[in-house]
Amino acid sequence: MTRGRIVGLAIAAIGVTLSLLLWTFTRWAGSPAPVPDHSTDFSGTSGMAFAGLTSLGQRVVPRGDRLTAIDVLLTAENPDLPRTVQLDVISLPGRTMLRRARRPVGDVPVGEIRRIRPGEPGERWTSFGFEPIEGTSGKELLVVLSYPDGMDRPGERLVTLAHFPGKYPDGELHINGAPTSGGAGDLLFRAVRAGTRGAALRSAMENLARVQPLGRGTLSLPLLLGAVCVTLAAALAAVLSGRLR
Repeated sequence: MTRGRIVGLAIAAIGVTLSLLLWTFTRWAGSPAPVPDHSTDFSGTSGMAFAGLTSLGQRVVPRGDRLTAIDVLLTAENPDLPRTVQLDVISLPGRTMLRRARRPVGDVPVGEIRRIRPGEPGERWTSFGFEPIEGTSGKELLVVLSYPDGMDRPGERLVTLAHFPGKYPDGELHINGAPTSGGAGDLLFRAVRAGTRGAALRSAMENLARVQPLGRGTLSLPLLLGAVCVTLAAALAAVLSGRLR
């Protein structure tokens, strides 16, 4: 077999392999998947109890359409509390009810709220899922947590975690339907929208860009560091190859 024929076969094999990889990635990226819309700060300063007529809310402005779940941090003050905890999604300013989701209180962990906060070994989120809401991108929503089946007295309430001062730039904490003075705090929460794996990957890259210490808003820093690592690895491989000859 001539050298030219071998090179041609190698090029053809590489082309087929790359085509298969592209086809596989396209199918993977287009399959349905939850897409992170907002992930809360990793700290919380205050546990906030609610039950009965007391409700806690958070004004939220989703970045994307088809909001489909809100995750919050919840604990129960004691085991065997009755019935369900609910989360309502309400449009603003008209206060139209869009979705209501419920979870059994028995699904909620019992004990100190700080032991399940982000970054702790016992980190645990309670997720409230619902049918996707169309057209949520950039719209003001109010997410309300309530426990109407409970009694608003110590030992019989649920507790969530809030941050003071607030760190979420697009909303503020509400207590019994009214915003806190000056938007002083916010609930710790995660928002999820319905989408594809490709959209989830793009969202992860956008989130990474937002937290860069240099070149914030772009991926220039991690790309530069990656290029430097590849260059150093290639140079090291060349040096070692030369020494082994």
